[in-house]
Amino acid sequence: MTTRLNSIAEKCRNDDMDAFVYETEALDYVDAWLLCDKVARKSVTCMNINPCYDIVDMCYGMPLALIRVSSALAEEIQALDSDERQIWRALRRVEDGILDIPSLKPLAESLCLGYDHLPLYLRTLLLCCSVYHWLDGGIVQRGRLVTRWIAEGFVSEEKAAEGYFDELVGRGWMKHRGLNEYEIHPMMLAILRYKSKEYNFVTCLGTGSDTCTSASLSYSSPTMAIRRLCLQRGYPMKCFSSMDVSHTRSLVILGDVIGVPLDMFKRLRVLDLEDNIGIEDSHLKKICEQLESLRLLKYLGLKGTRITKLPQEIQKLKQLEILYVRSTGIEELPWEIGELKQLRTLDVRNTRISELPSQIGELKHLRTLDVSNMWNISELPSQIGELKHLQTLDVRNTSVRELPSHIGELKHLRTLDVRNTGVRELPWQAGQISGSLHVHTDDSDEGMRLPEGVCEDLIKGIPKAELAKCSEVLSINIVDRLGSPPIGIFKVIGLHKSIPKLIKDHFNVLSSLDIRRYNKLEEDDHEFLANNLPNLQML
Repeated sequence: MTTRLNSIAEKCRNDDMDAFVYETEALDYVDAWLLCDKVARKSVTCMNINPCYDIVDMCYGMPLALIRVSSALAEEIQALDSDERQIWRALRRVEDGILDIPSLKPLAESLCLGYDHLPLYLRTLLLCCSVYHWLDGGIVQRGRLVTRWIAEGFVSEEKAAEGYFDELVGRGWMKHRGLNEYEIHPMMLAILRYKSKEYNFVTCLGTGSDTCTSASLSYSSPTMAIRRLCLQRGYPMKCFSSMDVSHTRSLVILGDVIGVPLDMFKRLRVLDLEDNIGIEDSHLKKICEQLESLRLLKYLGLKGTRITKLPQEIQKLKQLEILYVRSTGIEELPWEIGELKQLRTLDVRNTRISELPSQIGELKHLRTLDVSNMWNISELPSQIGELKHLQTLDVRNTSVRELPSHIGELKHLRTLDVRNTGVRELPWQAGQISGSLHVHTDDSDEGMRLPEGVCEDLIKGIPKAELAKCSEVLSINIVDRLGSPPIGIFKVIGLHKSIPKLIKDHFNVLSSLDIRRYNKLEEDDHEFLANNLPNLQML
């Protein structure tokens, strides 16, 4: 049995203890080149130029792909001279015609089998990857792709989108490279690009695409609306004179592409300009001013561009849900950021911002806030506690030493990353979400387990006059490693001769307690610890 699914292999192993699972590996570069050269020279006895380097890059180490593509390409170029551009175009024709060239049919059918048997929702999500190309290594940024799925309306919740991404990885369509990067095999990308053009899902123009084929599919046909458009360097600028983009929902620009008439796009939901160093402040201001064109915009990706500030006109993008400005020269967020009431994700990491405006508390729908890798940030505004739907807060690699006290009341908070910061304690109220909150500290990649014992009913039972004093007496220490996985512990702040009355009156449900004392505890304190803390597991 041959399969690409890890789950099937594991089931065979579990059902039959004598079964052996052999995981095949790709050929290394030298062996792949030798195989390619052998097949190509067998197909064409006289070649003016050897295409094997391009073929090996395209096929990685997949033997069947190497054999089939080598044979097909050799036949394509036997009538050509030593013009490298002509050979490049021949390789594009082989890639774009992977389902039409007879010699590639066995390879294409085997790859299509895996695609055709995917659930419909996974096929749709996978087609979004057709904007990538093997020339760039087929590299997919997980977070970028997941948020684009949400912005396009394919998935409504981030948790579900993450699950679908993991399912594609488990089925072998993507391979983890490290951190947030994944790769798709070039031959699989060729299948996705073919399918994408067949369904008119994404139109790709420019370097890495067969411009003529894509063009004939799109702007030469006035009746075919372009739903999603991907532009790369070298795209035909004249295409916009005859191309209908009035219904285009998504525009992805890869590389330094200029001269795109954004005013022609009337229904854009996604505008991805990431890593385009041709985008400057003047371009962004013009984009924000085009209210008629971008009034429906939900996703704006500006990562890696040359912008240095967000214009006041940003407030006009009322439907914006996802804003990426990481790795730019931005030094501050304008107060108008608070007007983006629908914003769900705000990523400002790797920028020069030194302070978050208080208006950030007006982003009631915000779920992800990333301010990591910014040493100019030393504190967070207290208004962070007003973000009741916040699920992820990332402040790693900053100068933050203390978190706002109300952060413990964010009941939907799931991930808090304080690695490489001065944060050593959390507000005691964080015990309310101890079962769902994962805290990442300097020495923990798996997430620190918070102590239990604080619940909503307990907080309601504390008189308001004493509730304010609780933060002066109790906190959660997140530095001590007292187990594996590491766990936090409720800590009585300061040095004490006895256990504070506030603890005795209201916190007899604590599961852990750390109290530092001047000398020995009083006798009644020993009695309290022994008899009045039934849930105590750690002292």
